[in-house]
Amino acid sequence: MKFSIVMVCAASLAAVILAWNFTDRIYEKRKSPIPLYLFYFLICAVDTVVLRLFQEKYPADILNAGLLKFSASLPCVTYALHNYLYEKNRFSRLIVIAMFIAMAADIAINSSVAAGAVLFGICHILFVIAFIREKLPVRREVLIWLVLSVTAGILLTLIRDRIGSTMLYLTAVCYIAILISTCVFSFRMPRIIWLSAMVFALSDIMLVGNNAFNESLIMRIAALLVYYVSLLMYGTAIQTTVYPEEYR
Repeated sequence: MKFSIVMVCAASLAAVILAWNFTDRIYEKRKSPIPLYLFYFLICAVDTVVLRLFQEKYPADILNAGLLKFSASLPCVTYALHNYLYEKNRFSRLIVIAMFIAMAADIAINSSVAAGAVLFGICHILFVIAFIREKLPVRREVLIWLVLSVTAGILLTLIRDRIGSTMLYLTAVCYIAILISTCVFSFRMPRIIWLSAMVFALSDIMLVGNNAFNESLIMRIAALLVYYVSLLMYGTAIQTTVYPEEYR
């Protein structure tokens, strides 16, 4: 384990602890969460740039890359967890659990794309469960989901040879169907939640594009930053979305 990486992660952890204290003050004084959101994002951004630069130089070093991924994800789950401790409703609990699984997936994908995809799939399923428990999908939403999922499955079939193994192909089909469901079934939720789902989906599209077309370092940094933005948006949704007492 490289000393420089440990120092970066230690500095990030200290910043997260500082941000936690700021979160307490924002709740107590009912101030805007935007400065806090930007502070958490800054921590993610620094870790992301260090991570991508490190991967450029040491692509085979999974251990240190995994440590940096953990450090970059930690602000997101910490922000969501802190907001959950104040709200403590059923919806926010599922979102926080999903985000912890997303953090595990983000780390696992470095060593196994299939394992990462499965964990991200579980994460999205929890998101969908949270959405459905609050608002049952109407027939039109189910139809839109089916049409989009079938269309995506057909497109994947057309490029079946490029995907590789049958297991990876089936994983991709299932994952895309689940990803589409998060975007469709969150549409009638508060706008911040729908936008979180859409930004998360955008980050996945950027990740696939980067892998398929061997994009530049800047694009790979951007894809990861968009992903962390989506998680921070989910954390903000926990704080700004209020549900009736029966949901607690």
